[in-house]
Amino acid sequence: MPQIIALWCVPGVQASGITRIMQNAQHYSCHETPFAEAWYQGESPLWPAYEKSDPTTPGLSLDSVLTALDAQARHRDLFVWDSPHFLSTFWNNETVSLFTHCFLICEPGAALQAADGHRVTTADVEDAFDQQRRLFDHVSDVTHDIPLVIDCAALAKDPKGMAKVWTTAIGLRDVPLTFHGLASQPNPVDLNALSDAAKNVYLRTRPHYDHLAQYQLKA
Repeated sequence: MPQIIALWCVPGVQASGITRIMQNAQHYSCHETPFAEAWYQGESPLWPAYEKSDPTTPGLSLDSVLTALDAQARHRDLFVWDSPHFLSTFWNNETVSLFTHCFLICEPGAALQAADGHRVTTADVEDAFDQQRRLFDHVSDVTHDIPLVIDCAALAKDPKGMAKVWTTAIGLRDVPLTFHGLASQPNPVDLNALSDAAKNVYLRTRPHYDHLAQYQLKA
């Protein structure tokens, strides 16, 4: 039966390398950040910084994205990556059951460094870590199992080993593996270089990262 594998990240984390692996599997249709598009520029954008002059897409919403993915998944396997904070009010047992959930984590200092203050703010980063943890716990409770977790730092340090661990964990066999660009090595985080507000966000989000990190795949 076709499935939707969802890889949930926080802002500033790129999953394009893993997407290339899934594309190499050929029978997967891959979708990068489909919910983000609806959140930022759907027919009724949910982005707090949205202004009336910003472009919108008629008919596009979180519901329409989910409906389209569900319809496509009746015929072939899908791979989706996005940030769970776009879907904070969306989850219930029924919607959770539509996906095979996986989590791509990164140390919060690296995510805060990537926040640009406009499209991604420190508040977005904090919300994303909170929602990633909430979704992880929800999926664990509903499925009575621990979802797959992969760490950006591990990907950057050992792309070959982690690519093999990832494909084995999700049941892919004989897939040409793409190692280059799986993940960039986060720059060392100097907490003293962060603003006071960002430091406080770091302290509040670090426990969420540590909670998921204890379950991460290892090569």
